[in-house]
Amino acid sequence: MSTPTSRAEKGGFTLVELCVVVVILGVVTALVATRLDAVIPARRLRRATSELVGAVRFARDAARMRRVEVMIEYDLDEGSWRVLAPVPDYIYEKLESDARRPAGDRLSARGAAGRTSPAPSAALYSRPAPGGSEDEPPPRRRPRQYWSEEELEVLLSGELPEGVRFERLRYGESGYDTSGRVRASVRPSGAAGEHMVVLAGEETSARAVYVPALTGAAFVVSEGIDYESIRSARRM
Repeated sequence: MSTPTSRAEKGGFTLVELCVVVVILGVVTALVATRLDAVIPARRLRRATSELVGAVRFARDAARMRRVEVMIEYDLDEGSWRVLAPVPDYIYEKLESDARRPAGDRLSARGAAGRTSPAPSAALYSRPAPGGSEDEPPPRRRPRQYWSEEELEVLLSGELPEGVRFERLRYGESGYDTSGRVRASVRPSGAAGEHMVVLAGEETSARAVYVPALTGAAFVVSEGIDYESIRSARRM
């Protein structure tokens, strides 16, 4: 004769209990997913600004080691950046050709290395120059930003994370760009073309990377992103 057994002895669950567990799991998953939707964009934005700060530091180190100016190029349309430097062979070629010119026409070693000294707004910020040809060589005393693409090598490059974009780039006294490619120079001394690049993400507040002129030591700005105010504060 069989005797009644408890559910514990059977080791199972009723259909109602399983349904309750499934509902609870669904609610918890929805809450976690909602939370991640808010957290992930903010994390991507923080990662992007950290990577840009690292790129500027890398450019400073490279300029110091190579003893030439290194450029940071921001592609505001494509959401990418590059650290560029003149190829050593082209630097030496310019020095050799310079030695054959009349004394009054010569570029110094500083000039041949792409370090001429025009006005700061023209020297430290630029857009990539249009490509030339062998029949039309570039002018002898061209500013340092006009190295052609073949005369430059990419030392480091990167792209902004998904959902993050360049919102604007401020530089110099009044430079302002929201599209195209813009370059800022970093000197062997550590000084740089003063600029601030603002990044924006999806449904997150903007963050910026500011590069001061004197030291080139980049840092992240998460609140009070106002270029003029930051410049004024740095000069006090």
